[in-house]
Amino acid sequence: MISKNNTDDHQDLLSVIIPTYNNADYIGETIDSVLAQTYPAVEIIVVNDGGTDHTPEVVRAYGDKVRYFEKPNGGVASARNLGLREARGEYVAFLDSDDLWLPTLAEEEIARLREDPEVGMACCLMENINASGARTGMVKPKVFPGKTVEELIAKGSALPSTFIMRRELLDRIGGFDEELIIFEDLDLALRIAEVSRIVILEKILALYRLHPHNTTKNETKVFRYQVVFARKWLARGVSPTARAALNRRLAKYAYWLFRHNLKAGRLISAGKYFGLFCRGRLG
Repeated sequence: MISKNNTDDHQDLLSVIIPTYNNADYIGETIDSVLAQTYPAVEIIVVNDGGTDHTPEVVRAYGDKVRYFEKPNGGVASARNLGLREARGEYVAFLDSDDLWLPTLAEEEIARLREDPEVGMACCLMENINASGARTGMVKPKVFPGKTVEELIAKGSALPSTFIMRRELLDRIGGFDEELIIFEDLDLALRIAEVSRIVILEKILALYRLHPHNTTKNETKVFRYQVVFARKWLARGVSPTARAALNRRLAKYAYWLFRHNLKAGRLISAGKYFGLFCRGRLG
């Protein structure tokens, strides 16, 4: 469980947690985009997840405008969880260190949270930018994200760089699953949807940077964690509709991994994924 640090004196405060790993070239722009928010009460927490570049020098140049922490490399979920343990705000947001917020994101999303106490998380759409920051006109995600458990499993979630949620909700459900190197954001959104409402602003309020080091560039890794994610939620217990969608996901990606490992001569791994493919097909 993630404990809260003296938030009684921080009503309305938004804690913006920025996990980073070797993103010194971009993180300054990311911090600047938070400092430019029209929402007045913001603290910025940067967690360096074992990076080896000059990120510390970039971040420390901001002085007391940023709270900075370092940890051994353990993945983005563990970095976000460290930030959550240090966060002091009534609201918590996550922003990847290569993405940007447009100036009104925090103000508009927190307004939606304040309008309805049953809403636990607000998020929005993003637009892709290239490595140099030029906007491409492409909306992300391509499919409008889900808000319920069934929709989230079928269509996916909004991106974590747009998540703003109530801190008390995170205290109830826990933070990110550190066993999930990818899809930890979708997993969190699903756990929020189980106990609360999610609101999606149908507008672009953030920018997603495409560059050669994006995590999702590694196709095999992405597919492997598709299987891990599907197995976790099948074991958790969901509605028949969600279960059918998870089994389709399991079969699709397990079959790809079966063929990939068979071609590489990794027969034990190929056999494992073939068994998971059959399980997904049989439901």
